[in-house]
Amino acid sequence: PPMPPVQPQEIAHGSTTTGTDGSFQITFPTHPDPEIAPNNEPVFHFTVHADVTDLTGETRSAELGIQVGYTALQASMGANTWQEKDKPVTVTASTRSLDSQPLAAAGTIIIHRLQQPDRVHRGGLQRTRDGQPDLSSPNNWQLAEAVADKPFQTDASGNTTVEFKLAPGHYRAVLATADRFGKPVSALL
Repeated sequence: PPMPPVQPQEIAHGSTTTGTDGSFQITFPTHPDPEIAPNNEPVFHFTVHADVTDLTGETRSAELGIQVGYTALQASMGANTWQEKDKPVTVTASTRSLDSQPLAAAGTIIIHRLQQPDRVHRGGLQRTRDGQPDLSSPNNWQLAEAVADKPFQTDASGNTTVEFKLAPGHYRAVLATADRFGKPVSALL
């Protein structure tokens, strides 16, 4: 599910002296937001801003973005929304580190048929109540039976494609893999 937007906040500040080679080290806490469940595989973004003043009083500034999460891998999938009836469906899978560097990974892609609602729902005309999903969109339909599954292996570029022969209908692809520490990583399409 999409993560709610969070307002930026300063979590640490201070000063230090660089080493003879101009480098410096800093530490800061990277506590996760307790309102976001770990099983949603959130990624928390931190930005380090540094202002360095040399002996002549000249100041240079730089910043560095750092991503931290519960897993060391992110996975995503893609496919064309509309498919032709007699052609295989090509699913692309991508695996990356939290800082968007390609990582090879292996796992499984499972294709589930979607459970259609028992009646037609009209988007925008029927309000959802009590937090119920808008069933006018197949994106909100529940998973039904698995109709196909295949293993995948992304290459050094972190990419691969897997083809499935499917009958006409609405489907959801579920990717399952693990990071280098064995923590589960998933993606939905």
